[in-house]
Amino acid sequence: MCYTVKVNSIQTKIKNMTRQMMAKVSELSMYQATAMRLQQEMKEKQSLLERYHLNMENGLPPSVDIEQEFLRQLQTEEQRHRDRQNAKLVIYHKYII
Repeated sequence: MCYTVKVNSIQTKIKNMTRQMMAKVSELSMYQATAMRLQQEMKEKQSLLERYHLNMENGLPPSVDIEQEFLRQLQTEEQRHRDRQNAKLVIYHKYII
């Protein structure tokens, strides 16, 4: 009876250890998948950055999106300037009248 208890105890320990190892393998697989995804993203972003640098070296905007954002900001700045000028004119006209 003593041997069967020991054997059962060892089998239980083996099963528990096997479960723990399987869990660690699954966790490692998830980390590897994440690492591969992040490496791919990094390669894509490096490629994009290289293209942006090449465009700028050739006197072009880095990207169409960046150019459009820049133009929107210029328009906004110009509109603010016009608004300030109009406000000054209104104040000037009120002062004169």
